[in-house]
Amino acid sequence: MVKRIGIGLCTSLVIFSISFADNNSKIVQEKEVELKIKELREKIQELAVKIERNPEAEDADKWRSEHRKYINELEQLLAVSRAELQKRKYTDLEWAIKQSKEKLHELESAIESMKKRGESKEKIKVYQERMAGEEKHLEELIHMLELRRSGQRTEETERERQVDQPTAYQRERGELTAYVISSTENDVTVRVKDSSRVMVLRVRKGLRVEGRRVENREEMDFVNSLKKGELIWANYTEGEERGTFFILEIKRVGK
Repeated sequence: MVKRIGIGLCTSLVIFSISFADNNSKIVQEKEVELKIKELREKIQELAVKIERNPEAEDADKWRSEHRKYINELEQLLAVSRAELQKRKYTDLEWAIKQSKEKLHELESAIESMKKRGESKEKIKVYQERMAGEEKHLEELIHMLELRRSGQRTEETERERQVDQPTAYQRERGELTAYVISSTENDVTVRVKDSSRVMVLRVRKGLRVEGRRVENREEMDFVNSLKKGELIWANYTEGEERGTFFILEIKRVGK
């Protein structure tokens, strides 16, 4: 008996140790990722300032190359980080979808049975209305899951206009007028007018229009066409990772 208790205790301790070590390892990895993200952002900002202040310097092309390299690294790191977050956070929706599908199957079977038994049309209609409501609920759940998996959500403004957000919540939202430092189809680096603040504004890769997800190609082409020194106005929102900003609306000033 004592031997069994001892074996059970040892087994429990081993399981606990493995679980603790695994959780601890994940925490360490997450901290390392956070530090790397912070380091990359600091490098991006530092290079952006150097390029802006010394655009004709001998090392300017090298700075631009490094600036682009660090932005790409940051994008990849953030994508992995968001993917891991989504993987852990949204299994509740998958479970809700499973339950909704099961309920629909039960309602469908009940309607078929009622028809075979010759039940009244009024009674059958009640179940059909329930089924229609559940179908709509399932559609909404699937839509929410698609948004969460893509790391975006749809938010209505006071003009009741839908725009895709890059994350599940926002920390900062605003507008600015700024001078272009550099741009690609993925983002534009700017210096805020009458300020030394340098920001990287990113393009949302996709938008949801009439229930369909479409590529944000028009905005990508516009941002890519911006030239150094041009004055732009932008409405932006901060992403899930603090210090990452996404464009909601952008245009040239004075054109």
